[in-house]
Amino acid sequence: FGNDMYLSFLESENGLAGYRAFFQKLLGQKEGEALLWHCTGGKDRAGTAAVLLLSALGVDRETVLQDFMLTNDFNAQKIAYMAQAAQAKGADAATVAGVKNLTGVNYDAMAAMLDAIDAEDGMALTEAQLAQLQALYLQ
Repeated sequence: FGNDMYLSFLESENGLAGYRAFFQKLLGQKEGEALLWHCTGGKDRAGTAAVLLLSALGVDRETVLQDFMLTNDFNAQKIAYMAQAAQAKGADAATVAGVKNLTGVNYDAMAAMLDAIDAEDGMALTEAQLAQLQALYLQ
């Protein structure tokens, strides 16, 4: 994967619409209500949503990225299993590294996405929407 992996989620019309709808759902919640989001692996699309939300809530960039990278800690057994399975089938070192990357998450790719969002002025959330998110989810 290149450093544009997570950015590609926001560059597609469907992906951007999905993340904007995600924020609209978050903004539509009443105080005390919860919202569950997920994807098949629970790390890339859902992880991007978590990164976007934490960023919108004002969490500092490094904390957001370190939280995202905990995915690799929680999935360490799965990552190791998939790498070992690839090796057992005769995969070369580059393929094994690719399997690990595919099974885990990538700091540089998520940082590149955040850099691109900053350059494009975020997810187009207004100051009022950011304040509403903070009021709903930081108490």
